[in-house]
Amino acid sequence: MSLAVALAKNERENVHKPEVDCARCHTVGRPVLEENPAAAVHQVAPDIEQRCTVCHDEGPSHRTGLPPVKPVPDALPLSDTGLITCSTCHFMHGERDPYGDFVRIDNSRGALCLTCHKLEELQ
Repeated sequence: MSLAVALAKNERENVHKPEVDCARCHTVGRPVLEENPAAAVHQVAPDIEQRCTVCHDEGPSHRTGLPPVKPVPDALPLSDTGLITCSTCHFMHGERDPYGDFVRIDNSRGALCLTCHKLEELQ
């Protein structure tokens, strides 16, 4: 089923499962991703936020689709065009979840947010 059809029907297939078509969220298919799994985080679809909100109704809690204002660590991958996406801060396949919400960096004391923002920006 295409993304457009899923959106129209409001059907919510779990795209985080390993057997799902990778091209649903990535710009390349499974063979390319399996060839270089480390590059997969940079090969997400340009409209990934729209794809995420098919199931995650609340949408991103952070503006996405924009470049970071300062350099981000490798632990927070940007899109292939250098933009912040949902997958910048969140694991998409449930690889690990020691901090909850599948965040890539512990945010219990705001560390994830403070990677890119100054405290006064968040208050």
